[in-house]
This record gives sequence, C-alpha cells and structure tokens, in this order.
Amino acid sequence: MTDKIEDLKNNINEEHWARLIDDFDQRIAELHKNIDFPSYSDWSLSALQALQGDQGAKLTMENLQNNNEELKHSLDEMAMLYLIQPMLRHYLYRSINHNKENNPPL
Repeated sequence: MTDKIEDLKNNINEEHWARLIDDFDQRIAELHKNIDFPSYSDWSLSALQALQGDQGAKLTMENLQNNNEELKHSLDEMAMLYLIQPMLRHYLYRSINHNKENNPPL
C-alpha cells in the first residue's frame, strides 16, 4: 500500500487529478439525485447540531442511518467523497504549478 501512496504523491499528471475530481463531482451529483432536498437539508442541519453536541440530534442521526441502509450507504459515500476532494484539488494545483515551473511558456 505504501508504494501506491508514494506513486500518487509523486504523480504530477494534471489530467489524472482533473479526471478524478470530475469523476468524484459526478458521483456526488448522482448521490444527491437519490436524496430529496428537503430531507437532505433537514439531515444536514441535524448533523450540524449533532456536531455541536446536541444529544437529541446525535440520536436522530443514528436512528436515521440505522433505519435505512441505502441512505446510510449514500451518506457514508458522500462523506468520503467530500473528505477526499480537498486532497485531490491540492494535488491538481501542485501538478499544475510543477508543470508551469518546468515548462515555461515560449
């Protein structure tokens, strides 16, 4: 696993990182289509309250996910994708800057 991580860290291919960002953005959009907005908005606000320490909101979030396996899977996947996005953008910008420094315009 370490070799794969090193390969990714050393990857300066802009297209690779841009393609991953596009793929992940598309997947997030697909997941959002499967969740109705009013419910998603309520869940998001409940999650915010839970993160702020509201025990009732924590229980609501646990019950929500425990009672709907498909929803739990979607929310877990969305959380993972949102977690990864900043790292993808970091490596994309790093590769763009690297390529600009090593291939200045003529």
